[in-house]
Parts: sequence; C-alpha cells; structure tokens
Amino acid sequence: MLMCIPACSQRHEAAFGGLEQGMTRDQVRDLLGPPSTTYYATEDLRVEAGGVYPERWQYGDNISTRATGAMFPESAPDRVWVVVFEDGRVASFREPRPADDPWRGDK
Repeated sequence: MLMCIPACSQRHEAAFGGLEQGMTRDQVRDLLGPPSTTYYATEDLRVEAGGVYPERWQYGDNISTRATGAMFPESAPDRVWVVVFEDGRVASFREPRPADDPWRGDK
C-alpha cells in the first residue's frame, strides 16, 4: 500500500496538461483520478460570494492545504492543482502557483 501512494499521487501531475475547458466530471475523473478534495457551494457561501461559487476539485492536497480549505473554502490554496466546474463542465483550471518568497528554515 505504501508503494502505491507516491505513484497514485502523481497521476494528476502527468495528466494535467490533457485538461480542456468543457470536459465533464467523468472525463476529468478518468484523466486525473479522484480529487484529493472537493468543494461544493452551500447557499450561505453563494450569498457571501455574490451568487457565484462554483464546484472546485483539488489535487495534491496535504494536511496544511486541507486546513486552509476548511478555514477559507472560497479560495483554493496556491500549492494545489485546481479544476473548477460550472454546470457540470470544466470552466477553468490551474497548476500550483510557486511561492514568491518560500519559507526556509535555515534563515
């Protein structure tokens, strides 16, 4: 089981370039595998966001990014791959964004 975890976690990295706007959830799942985290809009969050709060799938989450998502569900952490769906189809997607000033423990 431990041998599968690193291999499984990288499937989305290699296949992310195959994403296209308009793909269905099933097509994305077939391409990337299941998301590490899925966010759905609640009615309260839709109101707070001005009526726009699409479904979001994230890939490559860890404990830190899941904690960030729990505190701030309206925005995806920079360290994950993101796929946004509107009306059941891919509306947008992005790869992780590099940190402008990465933390270094030796400073």
